[in-house]
Amino acid sequence: MADISKKQISIVIKAEEIDGFKEKRLPFVLRGANIGCCAEKWTSVYLSEILGKEEVKIHVSEFQHLDFLKKNFMY
Repeated sequence: MADISKKQISIVIKAEEIDGFKEKRLPFVLRGANIGCCAEKWTSVYLSEILGKEEVKIHVSEFQHLDFLKKNFMY
């Protein structure tokens, strides 16, 4: 697996730039995109009301970056 921690991650502002990154499976930061109302609407209260008793998995870690190979997190 490539170590991307030392590489610069591109910032994408135009929608037509996204496909190139997705095809190459490269990370990117999406800025200024209209992602709808989810950023404001998806509060813990709202999600609890919508999901009800449905089980969801939450990853908890003391580290900022989760490592799925080393499993530095818990459910």
